[in-house]
Amino acid sequence: MNELDLEKLKYPIGKFSVPSSYSQEYIADKIEEIATFPEKLKLETINLSNEQLDTPYRPGGWTVRQVIHHCAESHMNCFIRIKWALTENNPVIKAYDEVLWSELPDNLKMPIEPTLTLLDGLHSRIVYIMKNLSENDLEKSFIHPENNSEYKIKQLIALYSWHGNHHLAHITSLKKYKTVYLENYSNYDNGIYIWLFQITVFFFFAHLFVDGILDVLAHKRQLLHPCAVTHP
Repeated sequence: MNELDLEKLKYPIGKFSVPSSYSQEYIADKIEEIATFPEKLKLETINLSNEQLDTPYRPGGWTVRQVIHHCAESHMNCFIRIKWALTENNPVIKAYDEVLWSELPDNLKMPIEPTLTLLDGLHSRIVYIMKNLSENDLEKSFIHPENNSEYKIKQLIALYSWHGNHHLAHITSLKKYKTVYLENYSNYDNGIYIWLFQITVFFFFAHLFVDGILDVLAHKRQLLHPCAVTHP
């Protein structure tokens, strides 16, 4: 796989770009995307098997399970950062290592249902506070220590709207283009269908083979006894 293909798998909707302006309509649209994210994620993942959940969305990437747990952890940090920005004067927030977090046992093995429930409640809180921000609140900010950059709350709304869609696209793209990895052939029903298909194919070709042998024998008989007549 070349670097261009890998980049498309990493960023299926493209990298985040800071908008040039933040209109009321833009902010409202992004808050709505944040509001609907948990339900969209649940619809795409709740019926996946453990085998499917443990499938990486790209070579060397996180599994679907890790992506789901990461979304909850990242968005919890978003909620706390908004609270810090609203209650302190441009505070320096606490960063975390998302890669190391993703390798902890809960991210690797824990069922997704509690995390989906967590996201549902968490986003209700996030959306409620976002919808009640004043123009002055949107301009409040914090400092991220990783690059010593200032982030305003309005930027955070745009960023986390993108972030949810970004990881949702990892999962939907995998389901769309990598279905061979998402097929679970180990369950009983699929096994029966595959077995019946194989038996059907076997008898079909056996029938063709026997018919071919009979045709050859009949042809040879006609050559040996050209005047032979079959009586009723």
